[in-house]
Parts: sequence; C-alpha cells; structure tokens
Amino acid sequence: MKTAYFVGALSLALVLPSQMSAAERQTLTLYRKAIDIHGCGETWMTSQSEDSCREKIAAYKAAEAASDATAPEKEQMQRERLALESEYIGVLRLSGKKPEARQQLQKSMAELDRASPADKAPIARVVAIDLYRQAALLAFAAGDTRAADQAIDQFRNLSQGFFGAVDSMKDNKKLMLTQQNNAIAAAGFEMEVGKIYADQLKAAGNKASSEVREKAVMAYQRARQWAIARAQHNWNGFAQATPQVQFADATLALAQIAKDADDMAGLASAIGEAKAAVCNRPNTNDKYGDAEAEERCLQTIVMEGWVTGDNQALIRRVAENNDKSFRDAMESLRNKKK
Repeated sequence: MKTAYFVGALSLALVLPSQMSAAERQTLTLYRKAIDIHGCGETWMTSQSEDSCREKIAAYKAAEAASDATAPEKEQMQRERLALESEYIGVLRLSGKKPEARQQLQKSMAELDRASPADKAPIARVVAIDLYRQAALLAFAAGDTRAADQAIDQFRNLSQGFFGAVDSMKDNKKLMLTQQNNAIAAAGFEMEVGKIYADQLKAAGNKASSEVREKAVMAYQRARQWAIARAQHNWNGFAQATPQVQFADATLALAQIAKDADDMAGLASAIGEAKAAVCNRPNTNDKYGDAEAEERCLQTIVMEGWVTGDNQALIRRVAENNDKSFRDAMESLRNKKK
C-alpha cells in the first residue's frame, strides 16, 4: 500500500513572526492553494484523480515560482511535489496508461537527479522514494525483471541507509516524520514485491526457479524486519496495517511459500512465529488493529492444520522461543504503545 507523505508543516515555516501582521506572502497563498487541492492519490483513486493530480502539481509549481519564495522553501516544495508526482504516476499506471506513467517517471527522476544528487541529498530522495517504487512496478508490468530488480535495490539502499541514521535525528521532528514515512513505505513496498514474486512462483508451478523463490522470501523477510522496527518506534500511519498485522501477513506468506515447496519444517517455523505475534495477546485501544490481529490468529490456526507429526512440536518450540531478541521483537509487536 502506498504511504501518503504528509505535508503542511511548510505552511508554518513560510510565515515568519515579523510577517504575521503583514499581508500574506504570495508563495504562502499559492502553497495553501496547492495543499487544499484533494483527490490526487493512488490508494483511493477515482475517475477524477488524474485531473486532481495535474491541478495540484501545477499549483505547486506556481508556488515554487513565486517571486518571494526563498531557496529553502522552493527546495521543500519541490520535494513535496516530486512525491506528489509519484502519486500521479501511480494513478496513470493503475489507469492502464503505462506509457504516460513511464514518461512522467522519466521527467520526475531527471529533475530529482538534477536537484538532489544521490551523494549530496539523500533526505530529498527519501521524501520522493516512491518514485523508485513506481519504477519497479512499471518494470514488472513490462516484464523487465532486471530493471525492476535495479529499482528495488535503489529503493532498499536509500531506505535502509536513511533508517541507519535514526539515532542522530531523534531530536528533529521533521526528520523523524520523514523516517516514520520511510519505514511505513519500505514495509509496504516489500509486501508488494513479495507478492509479485510469490505470484510468479504460483504461476510457474513445478517450473518455478529457486531464484524467484529466494526473491519472494527475501522481500517478506525484509517486510517483517520493517514491521518490527515500526513496532519498536511506534511508527503507525493512517489507513496502514499495524506492525503486528504486517508481520503476520508477511509470515503467513512465507508459510504458504514453504508449503508449496513441501518444506514442512519451514512451514512449521513460520506458523510458530505467526502464533507468537498475533495469538495470546492483550487487546489495545486500536479496535480495528485488534480485529485484524485476531483474524490473522485464526488464519494461523487454520494453517497449523497443514502441519503434522514432529513438526507440530516445532511450532510450539518456535512460538515459545526463549531467545531474547525474538522475545523482545514479539513483545514490541504484541503491545502497541499508547
């Protein structure tokens, strides 16, 4: 699922204390007009989404071009617009207009390269990281696995590199919000990649290659790691699966892959880990998340019926894992911070 990048903090940054009583600046007026345009979104797209995207992008460009816009303001608005253009690319892609989507992607990436070189502006690229996701999905749609893998690698390197600096940005609210969005986006992207490769496995049947299986497993494993990181930092997003549910979804997907490969030990291990995450857990104040977790627990119990013999004992051992790192991870997933 695509994560929406939240905007609006710039509105406050654009108004300096000395200007509060003066006439509103042109760039602020135009920026407010831009952020007040709604309907441009891949997740809840409608027949009007394309028009809304084009209108909103044009409004952003007008705000950037305002004569009283400062360099930092222009830079921030450009970053937000590039993230918005990724939404537009997604709308075009899902509307079946893939050539137009690729054309827009090429323009957006070229602008990002000019304005924010990879070795000088990693934060700008994290704000617009969904462009790499769109590049991967468009490459998959074209059957270009090599290009898709390259885009996936670029997304991963950028995302995990930014996450590696989390300790140095804890006192910066703006950077931490960017990091939160980064973690949510990365977890969702890995789930998408995992499903694409898992679907390829199913379609290939007995002819499926070990490479495709490894790619599917890697994506789901990475999704689980991001879910744990989200839980540990209490990073939750609007209309996003909770970290616990996301961990369970990725783990149950791994269980299905193991079953299809007749890997009964792998299946039992995944079932045990899923049970540890979503079964026998306290309720939280998140009624929707609790209901989703309960549903995943029931799904896990059903899948447990696939496991026979000695592997049933393996499920219990995994679910009761005494490894401290495992216990800490499960504790984070089961107990959402208030």
